[in-house]
Amino acid sequence: MEACQAVGSELKKVWFIYFTDLNIPHMDGEFLFHHPIGYCRESCDITLYAMRSCGIPVTTDFFRYSPEYQHYHSWNALRDTTGRFILFDPKGVPPTRKTVTTDDRKKGKVYRYYFGEQNLPTSVAHAKKAQISSFFRNPYIKDVTAEYFGENRVTVPIQRADKYIYLGVFSPRGWIPVDVVESNGDEATFHNLEPNISYQTLVLEGGKQYPAGYPFIFKDGKAELLVPDETNREQAVLKRKMSIKPTISEWLYRSTLGARIEAANEPSFSRVDLLYEFKDTLTTNYYELNSLHPHQKYRYIRYSPPRGARIELAELAFYEDSLMQKKLSLDTVTAIEPIDRLKNITDGQILTYFQAKDTTSSIIYKIEKAAAISKIVFSPRNDDNYIWPGDRYELFYHNGIYGWQSLGTQTAEGRKISYSVPKNSLLWLRNRTKGREEQVFIYRNGKQYFTIDIR
Repeated sequence: MEACQAVGSELKKVWFIYFTDLNIPHMDGEFLFHHPIGYCRESCDITLYAMRSCGIPVTTDFFRYSPEYQHYHSWNALRDTTGRFILFDPKGVPPTRKTVTTDDRKKGKVYRYYFGEQNLPTSVAHAKKAQISSFFRNPYIKDVTAEYFGENRVTVPIQRADKYIYLGVFSPRGWIPVDVVESNGDEATFHNLEPNISYQTLVLEGGKQYPAGYPFIFKDGKAELLVPDETNREQAVLKRKMSIKPTISEWLYRSTLGARIEAANEPSFSRVDLLYEFKDTLTTNYYELNSLHPHQKYRYIRYSPPRGARIELAELAFYEDSLMQKKLSLDTVTAIEPIDRLKNITDGQILTYFQAKDTTSSIIYKIEKAAAISKIVFSPRNDDNYIWPGDRYELFYHNGIYGWQSLGTQTAEGRKISYSVPKNSLLWLRNRTKGREEQVFIYRNGKQYFTIDIR
């Protein structure tokens, strides 16, 4: 472990460029030494090559598809002197025996790459090639979920008979199988699952997948079946179509809580009026704010982040009138890095953003001529997966072997939409106007619970 930490401290100095659009095979150590670019796979390979070249036993673990967002992910694990594998990341998570390390991503099932052939599970080894998908017939990977979440088992009822039952995690393009077992008549037993995840049993027929029963949440060692109660409905008020990861939720407070918008008539801001101060964590991605001095005229506006934080901002606009018909034209006064991205704040695009390089800068705008500031439109850096007025939405609930059933489409008039839904349903909200990020959820106690929220 000490040797791993020593090599890791050197790897931390390597400026790795994350670029997820690459579609290339595994590259060798010499290529990656000179071209440290790629996604998590290449980052793991660089670490793997460096560690193994020093005789440090390191491997790569991965999940096939995230239960909470829409990607594959891999990371490195060190085999210590006790034979235990310990997750680590040279950039931020050192190997340690003190606690069970994790990167806080939900994984569902975890697999490990091996350079030697592994024994396949008996049911898979005896199956014909056409009966089992190629992923589960790969002898160079092995299920190591128990090392992360302990050994467990869960038995679930099956409504569509087949010899082999798959276990899937949600994807908008169809469930992604992460495990397979032989069925036992009208039941299937799965081993070593991550708890607090929504799963779906599946059968594969003729290259197509079909639900084998109701989805379920593996919780407290049991399968909590999500059987929709068609006779008992509730009104669900929905505000998002995608889970919000911790790194994204940080955008709603780390650079806004304590931020101030001020105005003056001199560029020195020797006499300044406070137009607005952010005192609470934001809960959505778009705000129409009332100025504290709507009738006073100004020539300059200053946006300052909270002390010790960098500016991180998607949209900022000012209006002379309360109906937001008279938008003020702004000229940037301050030269703040990166200058080329300052235009992202005023381009009207909620997904483009500006992030300052330091924590000491404010942005100052000059108004063409002195004007009153009645309304302020503000958007923090965000993922745009909130309900958007004018967009067309469709909600589905899962009904076992009958699959996804539509609850109808509607155009959002505000920043939330409402549906009458069967209780105890697994739900899926789709934006038919734009976007691709969507995740299933349940609705309980007046709130959406995505997989990331289940504890």
